[in-house]
Amino acid sequence: MFQDNSILCALNIKDNNIKNVSVCDSKINNKGVIKHIKVVKAELSYSLTRCPQCGKNTLVKNGKRITNQRLASFNGMEYHLILKKQRFLCKNCGSTCGAHSDLLVKNHTMTKQIKNRIFDMSRESFTLSSMAKLLGISASTVSRILYGNTKLPERSPYLPENLCFDEFRSVKKVFTFISIDAKTHHLIDLVHDRLSKTLIEHFINKYSLKR
Repeated sequence: MFQDNSILCALNIKDNNIKNVSVCDSKINNKGVIKHIKVVKAELSYSLTRCPQCGKNTLVKNGKRITNQRLASFNGMEYHLILKKQRFLCKNCGSTCGAHSDLLVKNHTMTKQIKNRIFDMSRESFTLSSMAKLLGISASTVSRILYGNTKLPERSPYLPENLCFDEFRSVKKVFTFISIDAKTHHLIDLVHDRLSKTLIEHFINKYSLKR
């Protein structure tokens, strides 16, 4: 148990229901490229008797399900969590359910560790590529987590009287043009290019000169 606590502490995992932890080195073939990764093996189990479906105290343990989750990296190397999750069966209604942890995100392979680390790093103005390299994930994954639930403003029929604009490095060597309403500070447009020709064509095609 002391060894489990030491490993969980080093990995910043705070769920006491995750036990029998071990860490080993491994290799994976990623599109023909051999990558060295860290594999963390553990079990997630706890006592549960009340069925969440029918409310009866008729739950019994019913095997384990193995899942592959991604932990946040500390050195750019990928950390995979191979987790054996306890399954339960209700003898009354026949429904099944599984053990859950606050570390996990339902129906996702990325743990909350990675999501929280990405949002923390974004506040420190890390680029997408820098975050991806440090966390051991792809830049597209970082972008999806940051902007997946972001709703861009609906298309306005005309531009505001005063417009502020700038450019920023979004991923690798790609610069993105950003424009906002100078008065309200609302986002107007994002264009994944900074060339004058592209920007002129974008605004001519999207907005009318008529008011």
